[in-house]
Amino acid sequence: LAAWIAAHDRTVASMLVKADPGALLTIPAAYPSHVRRELCRSLLEMFRGGRLSPHTFSDRQYRGLRHDQMHLDLGLVLGDRAAPLVARIEAARMAGACRVAGLGGKLLSIAVDSNENVSLRVVAIEGIQAIGQSGPLGEVARLAVEPIETDVDNEIKGKALEAAWPNHLSTAEVLGALTPRSTNHIGGAYWSFLAHDLPEKLPPSDIPLVLDWAMRQPESENLVHPVPEMIDSVFALALRHLDNLSVLTAMARAVYARGLLDYGFGARIGNSTFLAELQKNESARRRLVERLLDMLSPNNLTDRRGLYPIRELLVSESAGWLLSFSQTTVSATAKIAAVRLAAQVLDPRDVDAYDSLYRAVTSDAGVDQSLVPLFSGIRLDSEYAAGQREEHRLTIKRSRGEQTEELDVRKAIHSALERFEGGDIDAFWQLNRFMSVEGGVYRHECGADLRRFPGWRVINDSSRILAACFTYIRQGNPQPEKWVGKTNCRFFPAAAG
Repeated sequence: LAAWIAAHDRTVASMLVKADPGALLTIPAAYPSHVRRELCRSLLEMFRGGRLSPHTFSDRQYRGLRHDQMHLDLGLVLGDRAAPLVARIEAARMAGACRVAGLGGKLLSIAVDSNENVSLRVVAIEGIQAIGQSGPLGEVARLAVEPIETDVDNEIKGKALEAAWPNHLSTAEVLGALTPRSTNHIGGAYWSFLAHDLPEKLPPSDIPLVLDWAMRQPESENLVHPVPEMIDSVFALALRHLDNLSVLTAMARAVYARGLLDYGFGARIGNSTFLAELQKNESARRRLVERLLDMLSPNNLTDRRGLYPIRELLVSESAGWLLSFSQTTVSATAKIAAVRLAAQVLDPRDVDAYDSLYRAVTSDAGVDQSLVPLFSGIRLDSEYAAGQREEHRLTIKRSRGEQTEELDVRKAIHSALERFEGGDIDAFWQLNRFMSVEGGVYRHECGADLRRFPGWRVINDSSRILAACFTYIRQGNPQPEKWVGKTNCRFFPAAAG
């Protein structure tokens, strides 16, 4: 009420400037210039005397203090090293909020002074950014690329990156200046720049540069947050620019490299923006996958995990256009890979898709004939048949309550994981069962958290198994018609998901 009255009565305003200056900032109001100057001085004195706490007022409120002599009043506080830190910080905030051009040089001298407090230097950089003068911003860019011993949390670096990029610092310089964060904690200027500023403001022309950088980074398990999220966000951004051949090619290289390193996408960060965008953009999925197929070499076909990164991008509906692509591509390697991938992802209930796959496998001499057994009988003397007989024998023993200690749990889990990564989706629910073995007996098979299964204690491939979980959830078939509404029915493929 007092602030409202002061806005209409200069006498009341003059009284409040001395008695309660903070009250005048509680509501937006236009005070005469001399009142604003007195108000600014009074607030600074209260900060000096410790009668006001830091960040009591917002930048929006401070903007109401603007007056012609502001650079003089704030400059006295900013240049006084003996003044309380809170007073100097709030003076710097006022300078930025009011865009006081006359203080750009003084704020810069604070920002680059290694003897100044880190928090004050960060606020000084914010002020320089708000004022927007080219000269000081060019000097701030140095703080982003040069190591600062006292900046242990990279707060100065983060603010400098935010202020200088992209107008005074190139994306290549930014990537060269990035250093590992000391903590996985969320928050801070450096975290914010990596998580939001860089991926959200990245010019399309610089996307290939960041994708090439992402391709060279170690596996996500060894990256500190939010770098995995930043890479994922740049992947999502790139999907919207695949009409640019440079982006498409760099994207294909980076996706393949990251897919091999991380055993898929999203396992390290939980929710993948890239995969979510891919689900909404089938044309981008097809364009990316076809580019990946054209880039494959024969060695990728002999590598056990050579097609794994591509399979992670596919859904069952992809089988149709994969088979069409296999008929038109001039690359023998791409032809074989496309048919193999179609065989891995097609819906077994889709008769037309199976018919197309059958024709591709049996009528085209250029297609990998290793897929022919998909449509042939199983030899009783084959290794596969032997494995099925062994599983049946163990099932009979379990039904009788007999021990099955002969099962090597670690070996069985590893074998199932290898088969899953090789394209056998059903191998995951078998892996899930092996994880439940304790004392030679299958237990807790329907538990929701694999990390609580007995097998979790004996494995050494936890990151691969977690990645497999995400893949199985997306691509596994729960086949509800086989178990919903039925009694005494435990359907393991659904339980594993």
